[in-house]
Amino acid sequence: MKLPVLDDHIHLSPAGGNVESVRRFERAGGTHCIVVNMPYPGMEVTKAGSFRAQYEETIRLCDLVNENTGVKAFAVIGPYPVELLALAEKWGVERAKEIMMAGVDDAATLIKERRAIGFGEIGRPHFPVPKEIVQASNEIIWYVFTRAREIGCAAVVHTERVSEELYAELAALAEKAGLPKEKVVKHFARTDSVAATNGITPSVLAGREILDAGLFEEPNFMLETDFLDDPARPGAVLDITTIPKRVRKLVQLGVSEEKIWKVMVDLPKKAYGVEID
Repeated sequence: MKLPVLDDHIHLSPAGGNVESVRRFERAGGTHCIVVNMPYPGMEVTKAGSFRAQYEETIRLCDLVNENTGVKAFAVIGPYPVELLALAEKWGVERAKEIMMAGVDDAATLIKERRAIGFGEIGRPHFPVPKEIVQASNEIIWYVFTRAREIGCAAVVHTERVSEELYAELAALAEKAGLPKEKVVKHFARTDSVAATNGITPSVLAGREILDAGLFEEPNFMLETDFLDDPARPGAVLDITTIPKRVRKLVQLGVSEEKIWKVMVDLPKKAYGVEID
C-alpha cells in the first residue's frame, strides 16, 4: 500500500517560498495539502468585498502548487477571525460583522464554483477580546455553518484552545444549522482533546506528542502543521516537512498502514468530500 500523506492545514504566502515550500514537502514524502486563506500584506480588508482579493490569492497559490509540483492542493477560504477587530475599531462591531458576513458570501460563491472545497479558517480570536466581539464572532460562525450546510461543504474553525466544552458548543451550533458535525474541522486541536469531540473532526497539530501508537487505535483526527510560509519565521508553526517525517516514524513504531490511511484518506473524504489518492 502506498500511503498518501496529507497536511490538513498549511498557509502559503506570495512573499514566502510558496511552490518551493511545497516542493520540500513533496521531497519529504508529502502528497496532498489543504491551503488555507490568511490575511496577506497589501490586501487589507476595509469594506464589503475586500476579502475577495485574499481568496483569489489563496486560490492562485493553490493552483501554482497543482501546476508546478506533484502535490495535490485544495483551497479553503473565509474571513480570518481576527480581521473583525480592526474592522470593529474602524466601523463599529455591527458594521464589522456585516463586512465579515459579506466575506462569507464571497467565499460561498467561489466554493459553489468549485474553486475551493470549504470555508476557513473562520471562528473567533484565540485570545481574550470584549464580549461584544465574542458575540459577533459566534454569529459569524453560525452564519458560516448555515452556508456550509446549504453548499454541502466543510467549515474549518479557529478559536481559543480546544476543550470538551468547545466541542460541545460547536456541535450544538452545527446541529442547529443542520450541518453534519463531521464537516466542522477544529483547527489546531491537541492530542489530549480527541477523546470526546462530540462528532467534530479535530485537525491535530503534528507535534512530537502524536508519536504515540495508542492514539491510532481508533483515530478520529487529521494532522496539520499550520505552516506559515513566513521567511521571518522559518519553520513556524511547524515545518512543512513535519507530517511526512511523522508518518514514517509512526510506521516504524508499528502503527498499521490501515490506521494511517484512515487519518490521511477516510477522514478527509468524510469532512471535505475530497478524494485523497
